[in-house]
Amino acid sequence: MEIRNFNLKGYQNYAPIENKITALLTEIFADQYLPLMIAINESVLNAVKYSVEGIEEANVSILVRIFSKELRITIKSNTKYFDAFAYQKKLQNILETESNLSMNWGDYIGDKDTGRGFWYILSAVDYFLINEFGDEVTLVIRKPQLFSVQVDSLYYLIPKFLVMRNGVIY
Repeated sequence: MEIRNFNLKGYQNYAPIENKITALLTEIFADQYLPLMIAINESVLNAVKYSVEGIEEANVSILVRIFSKELRITIKSNTKYFDAFAYQKKLQNILETESNLSMNWGDYIGDKDTGRGFWYILSAVDYFLINEFGDEVTLVIRKPQLFSVQVDSLYYLIPKFLVMRNGVIY
């Protein structure tokens, strides 16, 4: 396993780290890295946007763990409380309506901005883990991953949203 750790204070300091992560993903996935990079950028943006310190003072850690068959990227910041279990339940309730099963994420949310970030993230990863308070997320992707086929149905994406509590995944 190889580990890369990045820390930043404030979103204004993310660009050099973004460049390093982009270079790393290019090594691993060649020209197929863009969806994952968008998911990482969205996660970092959420980490600073919802930080209790504010966008320019947010302390964000990005831990990249490279395994032989998997990549895990954990992004952590001291954010405002987010009830991840309630959001997971809300997503699961969407699937209880049969007409939603074949609907894609974009059609479901329409012109609303809310929820679009989760679509970018869920469509790029194999699993999205969020701790119960919402201040730490882990993007999990298997290697090699080809992003050419994008499945964006709610039925496919929603089960990827998992919540962690004390090391247990729900």
